[in-house]
Amino acid sequence: MHTFYKVLQKNTLRKKICVFLCALCTASLVVLSNANAGYTCSNLTYVECNSGYYLSDCTTYDGLEAPSTSAGNSCKPCSDLGDSYECVGGTTCPKLKNTSVTCGSGKYIAKGATTCSDCPPGYFCEAGTYTIAANGATEAVGATACAQGSYSAAGASACIACQGGETTSGAGKSKCDAYCANKSNATSWVTATWAKNSVSNGCKVSACGKGYELKSGSCSACAQGHFKNTTTAEACTPCYKGTYQDTTGQASCKSCDKGTYQDAEGQISCKACTEIVHSTWELSSGLTSDTCPFECVSGYIKVGRECQSCNPEEKCPDGYDGTYDKCKSQTPEGICKAYCKAGEYVAAAGAACSPVPSDAYGYAAAPHTVAYGATSQLSDCPGGATGNNEGASNEEHCYTDCPKTKAINNGTAEYASGHVYYSSQSKGYTNTQNCKYSVDCDPRYGAQNADGENTHNTNSPMCTLCSIGSYSAGNVGENCKPCSGMPDG
Repeated sequence: MHTFYKVLQKNTLRKKICVFLCALCTASLVVLSNANAGYTCSNLTYVECNSGYYLSDCTTYDGLEAPSTSAGNSCKPCSDLGDSYECVGGTTCPKLKNTSVTCGSGKYIAKGATTCSDCPPGYFCEAGTYTIAANGATEAVGATACAQGSYSAAGASACIACQGGETTSGAGKSKCDAYCANKSNATSWVTATWAKNSVSNGCKVSACGKGYELKSGSCSACAQGHFKNTTTAEACTPCYKGTYQDTTGQASCKSCDKGTYQDAEGQISCKACTEIVHSTWELSSGLTSDTCPFECVSGYIKVGRECQSCNPEEKCPDGYDGTYDKCKSQTPEGICKAYCKAGEYVAAAGAACSPVPSDAYGYAAAPHTVAYGATSQLSDCPGGATGNNEGASNEEHCYTDCPKTKAINNGTAEYASGHVYYSSQSKGYTNTQNCKYSVDCDPRYGAQNADGENTHNTNSPMCTLCSIGSYSAGNVGENCKPCSGMPDG
């Protein structure tokens, strides 16, 4: 309601004058602009504009709400602002339009720009599509600073890693700088050099001198029983057999003295030859290796570094036949035998005969003899096998998987169990008689095998139409059932 009408509404004459004046006001506003969608007549203030126009008292844009308090304001056409803005009308100020710009590899959009330009030095730019304001991007888009330790030139799509001896002081750099000079420390034989592509804030130790190894970025003395005779980054090495080291930080190991020996690596002392019980040793030999020349006394035999009592009648291990005489240096490997039947084999050294497993992909075709410590050689299943029967003794015990489905009329047959066995006659995996299927018949059909016997899992599944007086709902493996006792329908 117009302001004048509020003032003159108390009598009829005043109402007539108000209507006349409001009509005159409205007509004048329409004459001035056809864009007004609402206004107050008392102070000629527009309160909203139609789409395509905006209120003249907008001092800032981008869709903010207009104050609409100024007398004598107006609705201005959005076209006055150019193509970068759009005006939805009402009490909303003009809003910047957005546009989509696609940049190729090595290109980006700078702040305030509307087109792509070369990626700046120290950055990499991948191809992409970006949404920006129509009058230019509010910030740079599509450029990523190279990480510390890498650099790039203008127009790069990827950064380049700094090489040995160089790095960058931070991210977004266009070149690498010299970083770390070689250093040495005579006390611990340290050599500090540039570590390739490192981005740490200090030089890194890359090599240590003799008697020292690199651990956790610093040089540590070799432990007892170890040595290092190079000035590299290699770790300390265990002392070899026949030597020892009882001091840390050494570049070499000591040889065992006469009458001592060492048959293990990384030791801090040697063992006396007299520690080999039940033996005699040759005192005159220069014992500087891991050997200690000795002979076992009567009734004992050498077994590694020991003299073990020998028994002329040692029984072969379980699963093997025979006896052996250790005093005559006989061993189980030379005497003991396992006798495997067809379908059996020796799987590992020292194991007894056992049935061929189903995942062997092979078979034991005939009885055979296996020496202790050896294994059996199986015959391979024909190509394409996925397994074999346990205890397989011929190629017809080899099998592959049954088909997952079997085509039948009036229903479906899904794999339930069994395998397709190899046929020596047809030379292929063709024997499907052991493949069993679960039958799912259509409604009004019952599951049967080829002989008419009702069954759920069969090699020859069928779906047979239920006879008069019987029915089937078509569930998996359901046979036809008598209709007696069923409700009508």
